Amino acid sequence: MHQVRSRREWFRPRPLAVALAATLMVGSAPVTAATIGHPSFPIRAAVSMGIQLVPSASGLYVVVPRWRGNSADTAIAALDGGHLRPGWPILLTGSCTLVPSDIDASVRVICAQRAFAFDRTGRVMPGWPVFVGGAATSVWDAVVVNGELVALTRNATGARLVRVSADGKVRSGFRLAIREGPRSGCGGCEARVGAMGVAPDGTGYLVTYLMVPGGEGDNADRVIGTEITMLDLAGVRPGWPVRLDPVASAPVFGPGGRIYVTQGTGDRAPTYILVLDREGHRIAGASARLPIELPMDGNSWMDGEGTWSVVAPLVADDGSSVVMPITDAGTTAYRVDASGRFRPGWTYRSPAVIESVWTDPCSIPSWAVRTSPALAADGTLYVLRHAASARVGGSVVAITLNGELKRGWPIVLRRPGAEFWSVSEGPDGTAYLLAVEPPARSTKPDECYEPYASYSGTVLAVGSDGVVRNRITVVLP
Repeated sequence: MHQVRSRREWFRPRPLAVALAATLMVGSAPVTAATIGHPSFPIRAAVSMGIQLVPSASGLYVVVPRWRGNSADTAIAALDGGHLRPGWPILLTGSCTLVPSDIDASVRVICAQRAFAFDRTGRVMPGWPVFVGGAATSVWDAVVVNGELVALTRNATGARLVRVSADGKVRSGFRLAIREGPRSGCGGCEARVGAMGVAPDGTGYLVTYLMVPGGEGDNADRVIGTEITMLDLAGVRPGWPVRLDPVASAPVFGPGGRIYVTQGTGDRAPTYILVLDREGHRIAGASARLPIELPMDGNSWMDGEGTWSVVAPLVADDGSSVVMPITDAGTTAYRVDASGRFRPGWTYRSPAVIESVWTDPCSIPSWAVRTSPALAADGTLYVLRHAASARVGGSVVAITLNGELKRGWPIVLRRPGAEFWSVSEGPDGTAYLLAVEPPARSTKPDECYEPYASYSGTVLAVGSDGVVRNRITVVLP
């Protein structure tokens, strides 16, 4: 049986970096923070869904995790106009993530409990690296606000925001106690943390599901309530937590401080797009009702880890939002404007299937990670699609605010077996696509455990007109 997972928020959330101790490396030899090693480029690694494309005003960063048994390291390349920037790539031990600065060309990189800051040339900035948590602490999300790194950290009993100034000074905020397990007054329900993150303004959030434990199939755990808590360095924000029954997604942050969630029962129509203000109040006239069941990523039942998630809306700069049901029978997308009305030209429907990446195709059940759509600042919806036939590769389609196919699109990979795995939009409207391609001649990899062992990874920079501006191979096996 094949079951499809997605990369959005999970019922059992995962931290930004599940890693070993974060020390800089040259090859396998530790070095001081002032000396950065430079691995070869293209980066030698197995392609994976962990590859991150991070656009910024100063260029595109490509973050490539490399796993060797139980150990990991991370290579990071900086690209300018399809060319490798001098001073890059750099190599760090552990599994790491990157957050660009919002005021200059520097970046922050978080590996386990340690945070680094690099300037445009790949040099460590003064005052860094710093620790943002203790040995038993994980970093779950981070942003940069006015040059300060804001990270949401968690240990076994609580969560807090940590702010790090540009010169490496660390400030820890209010500690929010996390109460998982049995709750009183809800018929034997249990509380479980479902998602954690940081809003663009540096506000932290925590999503907790109230569940009645069950078994398997129709007797699976049942969600009876969702609590969303917002916090800053001083404590829980006024008006929060907010209770949304029975099931709601993690929040998404739109223009003007608006907060968007999808909400429903999980097993029948309708689904609602709810719009809240900063104090957690519903904004009159902004919510929408969709004629579908609440979209779930993966199967709607629990597995051994309790991993399932609710599809959150995508939100554009004009306040319009998009919800895409999870289905293997084609592509459907609903779009409503900032006042909760369906936009002209929508609903969008296509027989093309959203691309999925099989991570362990020979297991029972076998698992695939569904690729995620992206919504550009101008409202363009990008969807990664499975190959239309065995003679070509996958494609990316761009859909306008009016529900029409954008001129010059789709972008189609010519090589059979090639797939698009991610899409990210840069500040100038360029769409960066990660194409994963098989070799010209098959090397017969282990189809069960290493189905993509011989594949390469290439980044395509595509203008809004569908013209490929440049391309560069970033990962080779």
